[in-house]
Amino acid sequence: MFNQGTNFDIENTTWWKMDGSDHFKVRSVFFDDAGMKIQAYDGRMISGDVLNEYIQSEEPIKKPKTPSTPKINKASLLQGLDKDELGDIFVSTPSVGSNLDTNKKPDITIPKPAPQESANDIIIKRMMDNLGIPVVRLDVKIDVEDGYAEKLKSLADIMNIDMGDIEAYMRKNIDDDDIRREIDRTFSETFDRYFQDPNISGAGL
Repeated sequence: MFNQGTNFDIENTTWWKMDGSDHFKVRSVFFDDAGMKIQAYDGRMISGDVLNEYIQSEEPIKKPKTPSTPKINKASLLQGLDKDELGDIFVSTPSVGSNLDTNKKPDITIPKPAPQESANDIIIKRMMDNLGIPVVRLDVKIDVEDGYAEKLKSLADIMNIDMGDIEAYMRKNIDDDDIRREIDRTFSETFDRYFQDPNISGAGL
């Protein structure tokens, strides 16, 4: 509350909150049972107690600037410390520790040279460009034990699992090496049958 002797002749004065976040201009001042009341020009009815949080000023009060947190150069802080002194810091921040190792040579990535084509590869490429490469088709087979399919379908029905989801799971978890080996084996067998068998002449894959 206000001390006795406070001058309440504050009409048409402007009051600013100390942090500059709010202000009002006094239109009129009156008293009631609850104490002093201030009617502002913006229509607000304000308790006189709030003047303890405001200062009278006809000029705007600027908001105080929030101090920014200075950025810390970790490398500079750790400069001069050896690896024993760094301890876990050195282990958890290898990029910083590596900057401290002045004897470490910079990593230089040397581009790999393009593979050189052999004379045979060049000739074969021209042959294939002329004749075209045969179309390769694969007959995909799944080897399962007797009764496996029936058991799987029965379990899928009981657990309310769609067979499409089971197919997707099998695709995702199949061994890529097995596929590669099977492709190589099938291709070799088919190639030998058409191009190595002396009894066959001029057949397609």
